[in-house]
Amino acid sequence: MGPGIGPGGAKRMALRSWLIRGSILAALGLLAVGGYVASSWVSPEAVRSQVLAHLTDQLHGVDVQIESARMRIFGGIAVTDLKFLRPGDPPSRPFFAVPSAVLYHDKEQLNHGRLVVRKIELDNPEVWLERGADGVWNVVGLLKPAPSDKPIPTVVARGATVHIADASSEGIPPLTLTQARFTVLNDPLP
Repeated sequence: MGPGIGPGGAKRMALRSWLIRGSILAALGLLAVGGYVASSWVSPEAVRSQVLAHLTDQLHGVDVQIESARMRIFGGIAVTDLKFLRPGDPPSRPFFAVPSAVLYHDKEQLNHGRLVVRKIELDNPEVWLERGADGVWNVVGLLKPAPSDKPIPTVVARGATVHIADASSEGIPPLTLTQARFTVLNDPLP
């Protein structure tokens, strides 16, 4: 014992020391549990399945394939190798393919367990637009009908390649547009 510290003071200091150590260990334990819960909530596989479910719910008669999806630190969901196939399309050539995209979602809705996409940014997408002999385009009926008050996400594409093939009687010759940039807005809402 040091000078000036009585037997009761030493016990109090030892108790205080253990309380501080115990508080630090409890805080570290809570931080570890919180980290585990957060990582399982934003795990790439959980995010991928949420995005797949959302896109499948929005599209009619389309097989959606995604290689990976993960939450980005500064917002949005980074998606790689996104492909849309229609029944009968060869797997090697989907009608829509994009190597990388970012889906910007409503964070408040995500806190309530709903994935609501506000904006989609596509980098180097490749789209095949084909009109059959009957005059119907391959993208007709792609989107499921949505309530008129529910906005469709804004779509921004950079470096797009658009292939157009027209097999109708008054069709145009095959055409490919490269390095296209476009924005699709649902404005006004109805």
